[in-house]
Amino acid sequence: MAWVAQLGLALMVLTASAASFAQSVPMVKNSYGLYTVDVNVGRTVLFSGDPDAEPVPFIIDTGASHAAVPHIIAQQLISQDQISLDMIGHGTTGPFNTDLIFIDQMDFGLGVREVEVAVFEEAYGSVMSAAGLLGSNVFRSETIRIDFPGRRLHRLSQRLMQGSEDLRLEGGLILGTARLRGVETPVQVILDTGATASLANTALARARGGRVRMNENLVFGVSGAEAHGEARKLLSRFQLDQFCISLFEITVSDVYAFDHQGWSDQPAIILGMDVLNNAVITIDYQTGAVTIEGIDNRSCSTSRANYTLTIQRSTSH
Repeated sequence: MAWVAQLGLALMVLTASAASFAQSVPMVKNSYGLYTVDVNVGRTVLFSGDPDAEPVPFIIDTGASHAAVPHIIAQQLISQDQISLDMIGHGTTGPFNTDLIFIDQMDFGLGVREVEVAVFEEAYGSVMSAAGLLGSNVFRSETIRIDFPGRRLHRLSQRLMQGSEDLRLEGGLILGTARLRGVETPVQVILDTGATASLANTALARARGGRVRMNENLVFGVSGAEAHGEARKLLSRFQLDQFCISLFEITVSDVYAFDHQGWSDQPAIILGMDVLNNAVITIDYQTGAVTIEGIDNRSCSTSRANYTLTIQRSTSH
């Protein structure tokens, strides 16, 4: 849901290959519709009223370039005087002050690793029933599959040898271009599994035309800033790679993230967990290849498959 700027990864498109799972850990869907995994951070921490919590839940967040924790957790991991919050991060609703610390013994079931972690002031983790966010930098050069229907996070033993032409990994974020009925130009997309709900900008609403339903909504992010969503728009026949939605309603709000990506005047959507709940996302953090598929593709109007994606259910824990 928030990200810290970093260098993008090069997109490489290779030949197709069937995937097999090296390791797999369970994900839990929390009361906000977000998926978490249990994370050991090298010591016990005070979390959710438990003074000796270990492990603690972190949200799987493809909208974050870095792992992140709120200040209240960070100050339990390193000395308070080492946290200066003198850097700038960029969130959905605005920029925010941050700092980078190291957790040298982070373990969420796919091997212990040292991870650079962003710190944010707002108690986002507490509000969302999690101690932090698992951003893209925790996966290093691994290939992972986030299987929301199966509620599993997999590390694949092989590279993703064919990525989608619709998707790319840039600055640690999954960006793409989608097709939407009634919109002639490509729709810019961010896949944000740390967002509870999807958002569209007014450029998309104008391009789509038709009626909107007025409904005041507030949008919150790690920056602490609020954004207003003043309309709900009904959209149909949305297709991104092999992930298709026949009909859904979305809040229209020109949040900071659209402007930060340079999309203020282009139709754009942030896809959150209200629509990604039935998605399977595969990301190769070494090659930059990305794919997304829905468990039911009957709503796809046309077939544009240019790779083979084999969905397997793992029994390993």
